[in-house]
Amino acid sequence: MLPRKLLDALLPFQLHGLRFGLRRGGRSLIADEMGLGKTLQAIAIAGCFINEGPILVVCPAILRFSWAEELERWMPFCLPSEIHLAFGHRNNLVHLTRCPKVVVISYTMLHHLRKAMLEQEWALLIVDESHHVRCSKNKSEPNEIKAVLDVAEKVKRIVLLSGTPSLSRPFDIFHQINMLWPGLLGQNKYDFAKTYCAVRVVCTYEAKGFQDFSKGIRLEELNVLLRQTVMIRRLKEHVLKQLPPKRRQIIRLLLKRSDIISAKAAKNVDGSDASGGCCRSKKLSYQELGIAKLSGFCEWLSIHPLISDGVAKLDANHSAQKMIIFAHHLKVLDGVQEFVCEKGVGFVRIDGNTLASDRQNAVSSFQSSDKVKIAIIGITAGGVRLDFSSAQNVVFLELPQSPSLMLQAEDRAHRRGQSNAVNIYIFCAKDTLDETRWQNLNKSLHRVSSTMDGKYDAVPEILVERISYFGKSDKGIRGSSEVQVELPDSGSVWNSQPFKTHNEENAVMVLDNAMINQRRKINFVSKQQKPRTVDLLRKNEADECWSNELYSLRFEVSKYTGRIHLYSCILGKDSRPQPLYENFQPEELESLASNDSKETDFKFLKQNPVSRHAILSFIKEWNALRPIERRKLCGKTLQLPLHVELCYLNESTNHRIGGAAMPKTPRYFEDLFCDLICCEEYRIRTSSRSLRQELFQIEHGVCTICRLDCHQLVRTIKPLSLERRREYIEEAAPNVASQKKLLDKLANNACEGNAWHADHIVPVYRGGGECKLENMRTLCVACHSKVTAAQRAERCSTREKARKQLEVIMNDMKYMEETATNVKGQGHSRMREEDLVDELLVKVPGSAYSGGLSADPESEELKKSSNEEG
Repeated sequence: MLPRKLLDALLPFQLHGLRFGLRRGGRSLIADEMGLGKTLQAIAIAGCFINEGPILVVCPAILRFSWAEELERWMPFCLPSEIHLAFGHRNNLVHLTRCPKVVVISYTMLHHLRKAMLEQEWALLIVDESHHVRCSKNKSEPNEIKAVLDVAEKVKRIVLLSGTPSLSRPFDIFHQINMLWPGLLGQNKYDFAKTYCAVRVVCTYEAKGFQDFSKGIRLEELNVLLRQTVMIRRLKEHVLKQLPPKRRQIIRLLLKRSDIISAKAAKNVDGSDASGGCCRSKKLSYQELGIAKLSGFCEWLSIHPLISDGVAKLDANHSAQKMIIFAHHLKVLDGVQEFVCEKGVGFVRIDGNTLASDRQNAVSSFQSSDKVKIAIIGITAGGVRLDFSSAQNVVFLELPQSPSLMLQAEDRAHRRGQSNAVNIYIFCAKDTLDETRWQNLNKSLHRVSSTMDGKYDAVPEILVERISYFGKSDKGIRGSSEVQVELPDSGSVWNSQPFKTHNEENAVMVLDNAMINQRRKINFVSKQQKPRTVDLLRKNEADECWSNELYSLRFEVSKYTGRIHLYSCILGKDSRPQPLYENFQPEELESLASNDSKETDFKFLKQNPVSRHAILSFIKEWNALRPIERRKLCGKTLQLPLHVELCYLNESTNHRIGGAAMPKTPRYFEDLFCDLICCEEYRIRTSSRSLRQELFQIEHGVCTICRLDCHQLVRTIKPLSLERRREYIEEAAPNVASQKKLLDKLANNACEGNAWHADHIVPVYRGGGECKLENMRTLCVACHSKVTAAQRAERCSTREKARKQLEVIMNDMKYMEETATNVKGQGHSRMREEDLVDELLVKVPGSAYSGGLSADPESEELKKSSNEEG
């Protein structure tokens, strides 16, 4: 049974997609255009089979946290412990006592953990961005694709999700369809190619021939076959007519000779040939071409209102437009970032090196912060499953390799939630490889669109509203002009689709019927829990009600998403906490603190308004904890106050007994330990590198004293020049800039080790060595320098005090000894300082510290005895 919250969130066409998948036994390809909520439809299908066994979700690595967030949000009956994310062999299912309800894994990790995944029986397989399972001309496929195909052979129900199942040619789609319906398109991919791909032999210059699978024939027939069997595809122009349009504009840049020379110099190629042979734009590689376009792009961006209006005006204008800039090569992204930093405009960046947590923070900052105006995105790294609907401008500084990547990137902004028309600027350098690539993109788009959208909805070419020229030639200013291009009236296609309207009406009727039929079946809280909720609402006194809520409520924080799950445990009735099957992000309830009368969408809060104070108290205490303390409490059912929970946890940890059984055949280093907990403790206690890595996973490089985000500082200054690095450090980290040595070291080598250090809270000289993470904290180099100086002064002061105290004791002992023995010369009873130092030294046999001052005590004793005998 699906939760009411999930059913209410499904739009009519999404409910139709749910029915499509269920009618085909859970084997379907949901190929809706980007931004139409394919993930929500897949989760709804998964919810129908959740009781039949575990569910496996295969997705790109960068989307694992996104899937965890969506699963917890729309499937509240899945507790945090029942959703498992696999990041490596440490997260292998063999280490778990039981298989979770949902396992989320990347394509790469599915290959590495292939054996364990094949041994498990899965009720449903969801493959997100299934266009990654594409065909190659080789007889065997890459290991990652083979792992997906092997798992799919053993699963009864399979749901594939992709807005672009065929990236650039119809041949790409064979494996996806063959997973759902084996043999539908032929016995193998070569039979499919003979039927639908117009295979031909192409000869190269070396007179060697190879088969070309890039073409397509009988594509309308293929489209009808797919739609009637396993594929459902809807376009935004049919189901979301209220969505504003896209407005594409091609900007043809005129490259200067200096741009070409600098581009070649950036790749360490000599560009000083006066004859101009090496400075021909036609001979530029794609990376050199992207670097060469930077100069013209920066000039164009400088006159754009986003830059020309000034930072102060942009900050004051909260409704100012935002922009997404797409490029492919890192050097091109670095050039854009350096220009944006120079202009002082707030930005975020996502590329292949960006961590998953940083991706989520970047998207959140861009969507919610008025200070962040630009997103610099790598096409292949950030072109899928990111919501940048607050942007109204999209720029392609480099052309993507396939039309599917381009459409995916455009729809980061052109999606549900967008209220304004999206302006798309495509930069093409004149008389370069860009012209050839643009033509290939149009041809490829027509083939792919014919396969996926059919005869009537196929797109013959990428629609462009205008073409403009920008740049300067070697002879002077060429000027900036615009050429209006006559295009077919897309408005008629946009607004007139009678047969789709009929389908929408049917879908609405289906939705209404579904709601009526399932109204009696679906409840967030089970029947056994309703009396408990009613009892809580019938308390007479407000104070007593608040006290009972505070005592009976339990909380669990998900380690993957940070969502807070609610439990109830009534004294004398429940032997253990019972889940209430409701969860939320802390940010969703923090706004309630300022307005108690504000309406909430959470069912539990509506039925128990007094519980709001208990939940807000938990959020307040949770935010006050150290990151390491939060990590220890994640995944555990908690009760207020949290400091008591920490005491219980420390007590149980200190008296932990027993160990897990060792594996019979160790395959990894971790298998040599009784369990992963012992292995992690060994790594942390014996390796400073592991200790630093674990600390970064918890505190993310943020200084615990001055709150400087050192990790973000390094990521920002890395692409900048040396001079600009110094300027940025002086602006963002004045404490670091105030110490010249630290400034020079960070500016010359922008790395994490020169920005922050892992520091012992209890110093080593006080016994804090060989510690665990509880005794570690993140400090920026400036704060660490101050702390170290203070500790050095403290140690010097302590040693001086101890020396003086010991001097007094030694003098007293010497005085008492002289008094007892009536030694002559009592006037010289006070020891000289140099004699005292000798007395204070402890002579250890064989020690290098005492060897230089005196000989070995045993040799001295032998020497003395020999003299006496003589």
